[in-house]
Amino acid sequence: MKNYYGNNQNNHKIMLENILKIIDNIYFKITYFLCLGYTVLYMQFWFNNLNDPPFERLSAIVIKFTVAATVFAMAVASAVLIKEKMINQHKRKGGR
Repeated sequence: MKNYYGNNQNNHKIMLENILKIIDNIYFKITYFLCLGYTVLYMQFWFNNLNDPPFERLSAIVIKFTVAATVFAMAVASAVLIKEKMINQHKRKGGR
């Protein structure tokens, strides 16, 4: 099954390269660590409010926060990358 990008294997390679670009982006790192810091603060607050927190629920919350942080950071970084790409394309076409 051929698609817009040619063969499928190449498509996966392109996707992987894009994801690596996103992770390599400085905005991804900043957002990710901000989110993780927020998670740590939230955890401390949670521990102070409960004498004996149920650890099943706690681990679930930690996993949810980490996944959310990753997704949010990737979204920010990809938006920045797309914006940069658009600006570069505009420059190449002879815009300001």
